[in-house]
Amino acid sequence: MNAKVFENRKSTALVGLGTTVAVLGFALMPAQSSVQPGGTPTIAGSTGTGSAVPGLKLAELKWSDVIGGLTALGGIVGFSLAVLTYRSSEKWKRSEFVAAQINESHSDMINESVIRMMDYDPALIDLFPNKPNEARYVKVSLATLVNSISKEDFGESQEEFQIRQYFEHFLLSLSRLNYFMNSGAIKPRELCADFRYIVSLMDGTGKKMKEKNTGVDITDFSNAVKNYLSRWRDNDIEDFMQKISDSCKSRS
Repeated sequence: MNAKVFENRKSTALVGLGTTVAVLGFALMPAQSSVQPGGTPTIAGSTGTGSAVPGLKLAELKWSDVIGGLTALGGIVGFSLAVLTYRSSEKWKRSEFVAAQINESHSDMINESVIRMMDYDPALIDLFPNKPNEARYVKVSLATLVNSISKEDFGESQEEFQIRQYFEHFLLSLSRLNYFMNSGAIKPRELCADFRYIVSLMDGTGKKMKEKNTGVDITDFSNAVKNYLSRWRDNDIEDFMQKISDSCKSRS
């Protein structure tokens, strides 16, 4: 049995146990007060004399009262523990989901190729994986990436057309993450570590850092991305970029 299955079963068992103990505790707890025929309210174990209920002494308590009280207390503690365990389990499941989505995005060969083209000039890309080894890898310059994003008529340029296909596949992946953010399944700040830098290249906010560290000017690239999104009215990607930019500013 793997750790995930074990954790799920343990959480379910604890929730059930806590709920059962709580129900039994309240069910078994005896009544603590009653009204005697004379109309004077009494508490189990008291004498019932006088116009007011006297304070109970420990010696006057019945064992059934003590057991009932302890059982009720145990039920409350058990139920509280079950609730806390359930919440912890849900948080763990959510973390696993977020990690799985990030891993799926990064393990995609096309996504990683696009990120490499964005980050390096030139970048050696497995652009035609179905071709023989000597023809499948292509050195792609940043200028070629910009041209591929900017144009709509590719003529006979197989490389630029394939780069465009890669880029649109990458945007589709970002759109999927944006859907999860809109639904609340993923919070934007949870993607900062993996997508803050990528978005800074796409929207141009990382221009100074990129030029300082590598000498590469990304202005043409970020403008090409902006024009592409405007041309095709890709609001999902614009929304994704804005969320990441806003949520990760304090982390830059």
